[in-house]
Amino acid sequence: MQALFYTCNAALLAVLAIAIWGMFRQARHLRDDSFQLRRKSFAAVFITMLLYVASTFTIYSHGRVEVLSTLAVCLHYTAMATFIMVSCAFFGRNYYRSVLTWAFFLQYPVVMLVLHIIMRATGRYVKLYSASELLRYGGNDLGLFWGRVIWLAMLTFCLLFLLCMLVGAYVHYRKRPTPAGLPASRLNWQKKDVRYVPCYLVLNVGMMGSLFTSSLWPYVVVHLLTTVMFVRTFMVYNRYMHYIEHLASRREAFLHIPVRLMELAEQERNNPLYKSNATLDEIAAALDVSRKDLSDYLYEELNTTFPSWTSEQKLSHFTKQLLRTDRKISELAMACGYASITALNRAFKARYGMSPSDYRDKTTPRTDQLNVLSVRR
Repeated sequence: MQALFYTCNAALLAVLAIAIWGMFRQARHLRDDSFQLRRKSFAAVFITMLLYVASTFTIYSHGRVEVLSTLAVCLHYTAMATFIMVSCAFFGRNYYRSVLTWAFFLQYPVVMLVLHIIMRATGRYVKLYSASELLRYGGNDLGLFWGRVIWLAMLTFCLLFLLCMLVGAYVHYRKRPTPAGLPASRLNWQKKDVRYVPCYLVLNVGMMGSLFTSSLWPYVVVHLLTTVMFVRTFMVYNRYMHYIEHLASRREAFLHIPVRLMELAEQERNNPLYKSNATLDEIAAALDVSRKDLSDYLYEELNTTFPSWTSEQKLSHFTKQLLRTDRKISELAMACGYASITALNRAFKARYGMSPSDYRDKTTPRTDQLNVLSVRR
């Protein structure tokens, strides 16, 4: 049992260490406030949990398991408080931004940790291996006994208060309206995250309960389940990180496409935009974006299809050249990628209700009149 206990602890420590290293190493410069809050929150919970798991290596000595180890209780309470605070942040309550809130909830474990270090340094710390020993030890030193009881009562009160905050934050999350413009895929990720909160809450309660027992079995079971949960969480976190990186890359592409398109629209030679049978890959390469980014831009930003968009680009360029220059219509049709004059006339009439020549004749005089008026002025 002892070997199994240490093996489970070591495995959990390794998983936590790898996860923390990955979170600090990856996506630090990703410009997404929601993701950065998630990354830092996960890292904070994992770090406090790592400290707690490391402290449990000291609870077994002389073939017995220490009950209510001061170090383990303090560190686990800190980990659980951190988890609840960041969960509230996920639900839209920013309690974590208040220094006073952190000071209120962490004052008791911090004071007790300081006293624990002093007791250890002076050799006055006594390990207790059962509830009966706790009562017997209390009979010899009532002050220390009641100090421990009051300290545990205060931690219990703080945990109950934190749980009430978590419930209130969840109610707030359920009532608030869905943010406008948030992609459906991102909403699905958020819904998945909500399911992890009760799972981690149950595991934390199980960890706290194991500190009251004098057996290694509860530690082994809870730490094994926690290891599986953390592995699963880190895998989901990595997938979500790649998803956010994809969104960031796509946002940059969506900003780049209109700028590059303005430059490309003025270029007639070797321009796939004005080819009769241009493909999505050819135009994406000319715009210096991926095929998927261009496809997403057309469908999601412009709400159009690729054939409709290319037809619009050809017709727009043809119309500009028709009014700005005196080039022949047949020449413009070829330059803009129309297979024939018939195809051009069909597309132009569908848009303007007249042929290109009629449109030029009708528009040019108006332009000349405006020029004459401007000269007279």
